[in-house]
Parts: sequence; C-alpha cells; structure tokens
Amino acid sequence: RTDGEIRIRIRERKGRSWSGVLRITLPTWAALEARGREGEVTVQGVRGGVVVRTMDGPVRLRDVAGGIRVRTVEGSVLVDGVEGEVEIRGVDEGVRVFRARAPSVTVHTVDGDVILEDVEARGVDVSTVDGDLVFSGPLRADGVYRLVTHDGDVTVTIPGSPDARVTVSTFDGTFDSDFPVVVERFRGGELLSFTLGQGGAELQLEAFDGEIRLRRGG
Repeated sequence: RTDGEIRIRIRERKGRSWSGVLRITLPTWAALEARGREGEVTVQGVRGGVVVRTMDGPVRLRDVAGGIRVRTVEGSVLVDGVEGEVEIRGVDEGVRVFRARAPSVTVHTVDGDVILEDVEARGVDVSTVDGDLVFSGPLRADGVYRLVTHDGDVTVTIPGSPDARVTVSTFDGTFDSDFPVVVERFRGGELLSFTLGQGGAELQLEAFDGEIRLRRGG
C-alpha cells in the first residue's frame, strides 16, 4: 500500500496450476484496475473509474461510474449501468452495454456482436469485422454517431423525432427506414445521404454485406 493505492498480486508457482476466487470490497469512491490472463472479472458499485485488461474470460461491470476502459482478447463484455467515458476493445466474443450515460462510447471488436441499449452519449464510435451492431438511444444535436460492420447487420433505434444528418453506406446490402427519407445524395447504390428533421447530429451507418435498419423508438 502506497499513497492511497493498494496493490494485490497473485503469482503462480512454476510448474503448479492455481484456481480460486478473489473477492475485494472497496469504498464506492475508489478506482479499480484489474489485470489478468485467464478468469472472470466482475465489478459492481465502483464509482471512481474501472480499468480491466484480460486475455481470456468474461468481464461484467454493473452500476459503475467514473468511466471504464476494458481490453480483452477472448471474452465477452457486459456493462449494465455506467456513468462516464466508455472504451471497450476486444478481439473475440460480443459486447453488450446497457443504461449508459456517457460523454462518449467507443467499442471496437473483431469477431462478435455489439449491442448498445438505452445509451445517452454525445459521441458513439462502434465497429466490428464479423458481427451485428445494435444501438438504441437519443441523438444529441452536437453528437456524432458512427456504426460500422463488415459482415453483419446494423440496427439503430431512435426515440421521438430526431434531428440528424444521416449517411448510409453499403456495398452488397439493403437499407430500411421507419422515418421518411428524401435522398439528397446517391452514388452507385453504395452511399446515400439524407436529413431527418432540422439536421444537427451526424449519424454514419456502414455495412459492407448486410442490412441497415433505422427504427423509430417509442
């Protein structure tokens, strides 16, 4: 323990395997950083920020604040209730984020679906190579929202009557919208642009090979 920081390390003895459960209780205002190679990480109620780096194993964060940063190679990520910046980067398995109130949400993964529901943010940047993308939440007038997948579908659900400039790009896919669309720019069946309401937010949707859906929420 030094300068208000507590470090806990578990070392494996050479030639011996080890398994077990480590439970840590912290003050709600504390920040937490967890690093590991293999195993499940579950964090609940931490309000000072959370950083998780793991090679293999699921990560579950519930009711956290102060921002989160997650790096994982092989393991699913679930975030249910977060305030602050959200940054998640993974390689294999899906990412789910629910009830987020954040300045920005960034999620990049290679293989897996990304689901963002009940998300309020000024900036959203989401991409995957092989997987579907789902987003539901309001669009801020000064916000930028970008969802890109190579092999998958994109579904965006927006409540009310949004004001946004929308760009849709697809090479071998389709586009369907609950909102009336007056196309302002069209290029070779690959890219189209239109405005919802008075414009404002920027919404960029890309799917190389899949369906792009724009839905009106309740």
